[in-house]
Amino acid sequence: MADIFVSYAHEDLPVAKRLVDALKAHGWTVWWDRTNLIAGQNFLREINRQISDAKTVIVIWSKNVHNSDWVLGEAEQAREEKKLIPIRIDETKLLTAHRNMQTIDFTFLNKDNNHEVFSVIADAFAKLLQALKTLISDNKEGGILDIKSVTLIEQEAQPRDSDTAAQTAFNAGNYEEAFEFAETAAKNGSQVAQYILGELYHNGYGIEEDHVLAAEWLHRSAESGYVAAQHYLGWLYAYDEVIPHDYKKAAKWFSAAADQNHADAQYCIGHLYLNALGKIQDPAEAKRWFLYAAEQKHPDAQYQLGLLYSKGDRVTHDYKEAEKWFREAAIQGHSDGQYRLAILQLGGFGVDVNRSDAIHWLRKAANQEHKNAKYKLMLLEIENQRNEEQKNPRS
Repeated sequence: MADIFVSYAHEDLPVAKRLVDALKAHGWTVWWDRTNLIAGQNFLREINRQISDAKTVIVIWSKNVHNSDWVLGEAEQAREEKKLIPIRIDETKLLTAHRNMQTIDFTFLNKDNNHEVFSVIADAFAKLLQALKTLISDNKEGGILDIKSVTLIEQEAQPRDSDTAAQTAFNAGNYEEAFEFAETAAKNGSQVAQYILGELYHNGYGIEEDHVLAAEWLHRSAESGYVAAQHYLGWLYAYDEVIPHDYKKAAKWFSAAADQNHADAQYCIGHLYLNALGKIQDPAEAKRWFLYAAEQKHPDAQYQLGLLYSKGDRVTHDYKEAEKWFREAAIQGHSDGQYRLAILQLGGFGVDVNRSDAIHWLRKAANQEHKNAKYKLMLLEIENQRNEEQKNPRS
């Protein structure tokens, strides 16, 4: 479960990247599509789940948003769940339904896009987000919170230490300066600075790419218990296109993050065990990790539990448990879960036959373009028509 979900239009990626880096550097856990979506996942379902799980949803609002159905949909879901914080980066008006929400005014970024401005922003993030969390918890709405005003409150003129300076430079996109400060702070044991060095080396920001050094610093951060580094290492070893896949190491770091109750990591380690990635196949162990994630309302994990119980693949065959977890996933909008639940209800597997409820779930899945659900509904309709013809034959 992330503290913050960040939504943005593709054209605003540079601003989104700075925002995410700043939030992470100040200790917040952040979900955004550039690093957290995993191949094979249902993107729409995963995004909906992450929005629901996040404590706060920040939408970077600009003229580009009005051409993005994804961002508009994410903003509307966040508004309905009362966790939306729009950040305006130009003079584009918010949608009418959003205008009474707490807003951060970032429009000045497009007027003065220098490193000094971004440094000020980075210094303000920790204080700003804490203030916003307080506002949200108190259910206060309305008004515009100007980040420049927040920054100037209690701003100190004293020199910053290397750790803070590294964070500020990194968030500002001044990667060469970030490297100089982060190297000092990382050697002094800063988890965040070590993580920053790892990202700099891995992505070639401000320095030449060096995946060996990237791995070294990311490992130091992860080994000290920094959950973001642990999850990131797991993701790199399992899915990165540059680093050679090493599923044993991926399992190790996903497990480390999962032990800290990181739901996505719990699901990922279960996925590794279930699919024998790296020849580590153990459905019982997959079930254990899926259960941890499922109890945190991870719909993909809930669905996988349903499959395990329904198939009985080295796991006790139990249709009632399968129905339970398919239903949990279905309630959260998991189209495969909705389809599987309907099939159980139509066949009376572990539950009483319930045709009307099955059709309800098939329609839910079909509305998400689930092909099998659409096909099953068509067959049921044909069956209904035949039954009607038999009851009322033509004279």
